[in-house]
Amino acid sequence: MSKYFLLLAIFSLSLLAISSCKEETKGEELTQQKVKTRIISPKNGALISKGDALTLTATFNLNEAKQYLVFVNDSAVTALPDLKEKIELNLDAAYFKLGKNKIVLKTEKKAGGFLSDTRTIKVLSNQAPEVLDVEVIRVHPHQTSSYTQGLEFFDGQLIEGTGQYGASTLQKVDLNTGKIVKQQDLSSQFFGEGITVLNGSVYQLTWKSKKGFTYDVNTLEKTGEFFYNSEGWGLTNNGESILMSDGTERIYFRDPKTFKIIKQIEVYTNKGALNNLNELEFINGKIYANLYTTNQIAVINPENGIVEQIIDASLLALEYRKTGEVLNGIAYNSSTEKLYLTGKNWPHLLEVEIK
Repeated sequence: MSKYFLLLAIFSLSLLAISSCKEETKGEELTQQKVKTRIISPKNGALISKGDALTLTATFNLNEAKQYLVFVNDSAVTALPDLKEKIELNLDAAYFKLGKNKIVLKTEKKAGGFLSDTRTIKVLSNQAPEVLDVEVIRVHPHQTSSYTQGLEFFDGQLIEGTGQYGASTLQKVDLNTGKIVKQQDLSSQFFGEGITVLNGSVYQLTWKSKKGFTYDVNTLEKTGEFFYNSEGWGLTNNGESILMSDGTERIYFRDPKTFKIIKQIEVYTNKGALNNLNELEFINGKIYANLYTTNQIAVINPENGIVEQIIDASLLALEYRKTGEVLNGIAYNSSTEKLYLTGKNWPHLLEVEIK
């Protein structure tokens, strides 16, 4: 073979190799163009149980992506790992709270700027609530005109907040007779809701006005106002913070001086959220909440929102409500360690024991 033909063959082979490399590179680029920088799993609305870890799967277009970071509920949970076309990242259970959790994949682009992809998951309780019965120990009279919204003892005195436009009140009530000892009426534009007593003041919510009132606990004279950005439903306190419900699955812990939110919890069973949380009472470290439209009471862990027990008062309501409406009103007298229940417009206030 002549040198000419040998050189021609070598040149041809080189061109073929270069062409092959270009085709391979082009193929890789085409493949990368099809890859999106996004979260593959979990899907939006995915459910896990409290205590479960979660695997995050994501893909990256390596032509555009430079590096990434993962956030859970606005807290970064990874360093800046090496970028690959696909990653699987194990997220520890400690990152997740009960209820709704937001996972964000934030990717820095080579050309500048960021890409963001978000998924929302729900964390359910990992325990089914224990179902308890209630037994009536003693029956006391109750004003059928009282549309009970809040009920609480202070120094052995029963204090009640009532609702309805044009009929909302704050009352001191004689336990044995059911008679109103002292009363403060709300303006007809307000629909009274939950009450609680803390640091010598009675706090009272209103339903849709986004305004509440404070009163001197001894005289029931109005001493101030406070504001919030939701509906007002139930109210109680743990001795330091005021706890408030708004008809959703959330309970807010608020500063008693400013009424600003300190923290909040979401209330869940092993099956899902419990909303319509109404009148509240804090008893021996647990939150008791009437579930509006039902005759049930949820016993809630205030640290994490887990519903530990459900008190079923359906039979009690059937016997004692008469022409009244739903069960609503929980009061615990810490000096006697007695628990009382009533309902909206019920003729009875019931001393009960939980079985």
